[in-house]
Amino acid sequence: MTYSKKILLNLTLLSLFVLLTLAVLTGKTHSFDQSFSFFVYSLRTSLLTTVMSVISFLGDIYAGIVISLLVVLFLVIKKHQRDAVIFSLSLIIVEIANHALKLIFMIPRPNVSALTVLHDFSYPSGHAMNNIFLYGMIVYYISRYGKSRSIKLYSVMGVCIWVTLIGFSRVYLGVHYPTDVLAGYLVGLWSLTTVLIVPTILTKKNWLSKSGLSHLGQFQ
Repeated sequence: MTYSKKILLNLTLLSLFVLLTLAVLTGKTHSFDQSFSFFVYSLRTSLLTTVMSVISFLGDIYAGIVISLLVVLFLVIKKHQRDAVIFSLSLIIVEIANHALKLIFMIPRPNVSALTVLHDFSYPSGHAMNNIFLYGMIVYYISRYGKSRSIKLYSVMGVCIWVTLIGFSRVYLGVHYPTDVLAGYLVGLWSLTTVLIVPTILTKKNWLSKSGLSHLGQFQ
């Protein structure tokens, strides 16, 4: 992917989030949120509820911390200390950004059919935002340092399926609207592309040429 296409992708993701947010704040997505949510609620069974609860739990911040520590440990063992630092700082910033966005928009969670009671705000979904960023970074490292094309392909497919299931579980459990999840995906992907593009910009300015961080901007 060329540098200009990376920038275009980044700006497109940001623009889509802004447009979606405007639609949500003006009530244009209310009908969709309600109809989609109630359709998902109609699929509930005791077995599926258990499965969705487990998936949601595995997408929670505590599971994310464990996975993140394993990734950091792997990067350090492989002597990619700078990657480990950037990875860790980025995750913290994304988590803080999610809480900040929720406080800015102050959109309440669904008030009917919730199987789990939460008291913070809903938009954007932290599960969707944090997990798509976390696993997106993992896919990036697999793509950069892995040698097997099949593993790279399967990692992308696996992450897409897993992150989709996490988002679906949040709607299923009644703690998020579908637009919350979609917004989380958009901001998470925007954050991911930003983390990978910024070093490219700085490298073009020769600010990172001596730091050894320029490789972060070389994702394909």
